[in-house]
Amino acid sequence: MNKIVKVGPSDRSITKDIVFGHVMKNKENCLELLQSILPQLNLTSVEDVTTQQVIDEGLKEKSVRLDIMAKDNEGRLFDIEMQVARQEYIGKRLRYYQAEMDKFSLDRGLNYDQIADTYIIFLCPYDPFYRTRTRYEFSAREDHDPSIKLETGAHWIFLNSKGKDKDVNKGLQQFLDFMNGEIDISSTFIARLNKEIDRYVGSSEWRDDKMKLQTMLRDTERERAIEDLKKSANRMRQLGTNEANIFKMLKEDYHGQLSDEEIRKYMNETK
Repeated sequence: MNKIVKVGPSDRSITKDIVFGHVMKNKENCLELLQSILPQLNLTSVEDVTTQQVIDEGLKEKSVRLDIMAKDNEGRLFDIEMQVARQEYIGKRLRYYQAEMDKFSLDRGLNYDQIADTYIIFLCPYDPFYRTRTRYEFSAREDHDPSIKLETGAHWIFLNSKGKDKDVNKGLQQFLDFMNGEIDISSTFIARLNKEIDRYVGSSEWRDDKMKLQTMLRDTERERAIEDLKKSANRMRQLGTNEANIFKMLKEDYHGQLSDEEIRKYMNETK
């Protein structure tokens, strides 16, 4: 009997934000995934599992939205990102994530040696570094002598579901195959995830979550439009364009996204 069931791309895929968030907010599911990714930690429990955790330091700073954030009973922090789209400047993106997680984990009054160990894990249905490997890990090592390592407590891991070497444990490989649409029904973990997804997709909760996600995406697009508008206004000023023409050109570019009053407001904020 064939124990592998293949399904095509659909709204029920584990790689979809709302589906991944729904099944991973279950502590048992989150723990089992982390155990397969980080068996050396011997994790026994996770707590404070949150989805779409927003770390926002105020209007003047960019906010970070983490897919799945969890903490274990030793205080270690885990950020699991389902990264479907290939990202530019992934190193700087990780640097920003790390900085925000560090601020989040270090309570005021504590010493720096008490900062929590952090694990940022990117699950990718593509090869982020074009080396055909399944797993990539990064740490701070001396450029000329890699045996010298800085113990920062920060760990960055990329998992490529399309990896050719499949150099990971069986449980993790089954999850990566699940990302590719292959359901191994011999795995109790994958079978449980698949069953939960079946119950979720089409439910009223799923429809509500889809609506919330669409709203969030619209808000994100608006934030990007505002940021781009401000940069454009500054560039045009540097070229000597007068304010009336700047407004005219920005209105042409952002008509439908921002009102005239908003365009003037954000223009003025850049002066």
